[in-house]
Amino acid sequence: MPIVKIKNTFPLILLELKLIFCHHVGMTENLKAAKAESPVDIERLRSYCAGLEELVQKVLGAFMLAGPSYLVELTTALESGNVEEIRALCHKIRGAGSIVHAIPMLAIIAQIRQSSIDAECDRAKEYLSDLAKAFTDIFDFIEKHGFTPS
Repeated sequence: MPIVKIKNTFPLILLELKLIFCHHVGMTENLKAAKAESPVDIERLRSYCAGLEELVQKVLGAFMLAGPSYLVELTTALESGNVEEIRALCHKIRGAGSIVHAIPMLAIIAQIRQSSIDAECDRAKEYLSDLAKAFTDIFDFIEKHGFTPS
């Protein structure tokens, strides 16, 4: 996925940049489109893992083990309104989601991060149920395809 570097910021994947733009102009079609995708792009993950199914299994297993704690930590951070902590957790979740190629989850995280930057923590909280569903969809996908945590 292409990466863009904006002066004095961290690199953004183009999807995030597009969603940030859409957030500012009030468009939500891109978020809806991202939600309609498969929760994990398993073919891209296999490619990323050089076709080694054992490595794919380990990556997905690690995601399943860490995912629930990410959601709890982010919920706590949003409740406290700590923008720096929210941004750090969004970065952590974005990294984990990027590794498993969970594009719909990345779209939601981009919305949460941008809302927290815009000092709209209440709006960011509204995306938590979407994020919880994205994690559930990923876990269901992993189990449905026979992957188990290692």
